[in-house]
Amino acid sequence: MYYGTTKRWSKNHRSLCDEFKDVPESLMPYVNDYRIHVFEIAWLSEDTVAKFKSAFRIVADYFVQVRKNGNYVPSREEIKHVNEVLGLMEAMTNSRSFQNAQNEFRKGDKIKMTMADWFDKKIDEERAQAKEQGLEQGIERGIEQESERGIVFLLKTCADLGATCDYAVNRIMTDYHLTEEDAKSRVRKYYTVE
Repeated sequence: MYYGTTKRWSKNHRSLCDEFKDVPESLMPYVNDYRIHVFEIAWLSEDTVAKFKSAFRIVADYFVQVRKNGNYVPSREEIKHVNEVLGLMEAMTNSRSFQNAQNEFRKGDKIKMTMADWFDKKIDEERAQAKEQGLEQGIERGIEQESERGIVFLLKTCADLGATCDYAVNRIMTDYHLTEEDAKSRVRKYYTVE
């Protein structure tokens, strides 16, 4: 399985002999040329992803969305095998965030979990932590500046987690009681996905 999202698996690397470029022609009859069957997960169609019956659908959906959109809208589908899904996500993305989620799940009493639940919780925790740090540093600039700092931090967290701009707009509207236009202007001003 290939999880790359920026480029497809090379067509020149689909058999064992494709990898052995330096084998002398006289030895080629003695080399078994095994085909390499590559499943390009991020390049599957949405219809194909929808056909998965296991929790792997959540993993495949993540990589397809990241390839197509550059970010991820978390699923509200319950994860039946949380440790396995989060462990695979951590290994394939090299993101400690998924390992942290896995550790939190193991510690808690929670039996059910969705990716959207985890994204929401992660953003809430990081926002609370930023607010706490801001208070510890003695920020006395008034509610407006504190809200702006909170929005900037919220957007940074959304970008770090790969959330969409629409998700960020909805969180700002909900958390800071701003109009959709005000929330969109903050996203245009501060939100960058690398």
